[in-house]
Amino acid sequence: MARSYSISSGFGQRVDPTGYSGTGHDGIDIPGSAGEAILAARYGTVVEAGYHSSAGNYAIVKHDNGYYTYYMHMTENFVSVGQTLETSQQIGTMGTTGNSTGVHLHFGIATGVWSGFVNPTNFI
Repeated sequence: MARSYSISSGFGQRVDPTGYSGTGHDGIDIPGSAGEAILAARYGTVVEAGYHSSAGNYAIVKHDNGYYTYYMHMTENFVSVGQTLETSQQIGTMGTTGNSTGVHLHFGIATGVWSGFVNPTNFI
């Protein structure tokens, strides 16, 4: 059964709630509970994983369909570069690391690494 979710901040132009990230939002924010499992949207290979001052603990996964998925602001990151993931495999836990206003997953989809962002709501 699919998990229901809400979106607290959509893709595209918005007022930056922190004043540090600019007005373009390259993903969607999905609120949740601290420590909640974050699962891979599709099977693929981890191409980046680490910490970034804005993204917090994050992972980027490359998929066979040419897209990359982005998972940001995690409290814990359970994956490493080069690791192959199955669909729904746990990537980490929901948190509020980096430039964040509260516990949520920033989920993005792009055609490149840190480039070519598209609206994730067109896929989910």
